[in-house]
Amino acid sequence: MLILVVEDDPFIALHLEDIIVSHVGARVIFGASIGATRGLMSKPFDLAFLDVELPDGTTYGLADELRRRHTPFAFVSGSAPRLVPEPLRSAPFIAKPFSRREIVQTLDNLWSCAARDSGPRDAARRGASIGRSAAREVEYRARGE
Repeated sequence: MLILVVEDDPFIALHLEDIIVSHVGARVIFGASIGATRGLMSKPFDLAFLDVELPDGTTYGLADELRRRHTPFAFVSGSAPRLVPEPLRSAPFIAKPFSRREIVQTLDNLWSCAARDSGPRDAARRGASIGRSAAREVEYRARGE
């Protein structure tokens, strides 16, 4: 399983990674800006966690692209949920500061959506990736790179 985390604060990004890796053993890729994340959008990730406010704009465009691709995602942000555009308001919204329980519960819900929306081949691949060790395989893209 491959999970995209879009977060400009490296401490929060690593905290999310720790929760994700310890819970499902997934690989995590990071985008710290809209520009860097656009370069990651070609990767076959299974789900995503998006901060709303980044130094170079909001992630609403990325979220809309994920929605069109049927890739489950959640917002993790200090921004107000009411500011999320109407077409994206059905996505889970986790307010910062967040708890481990909130991330795990949302991860489980997103994972259920991803498994339900995938075919048998994808479901088998995802199931196998959960059983792998929680070794850290991280790609980190610095702002604007």
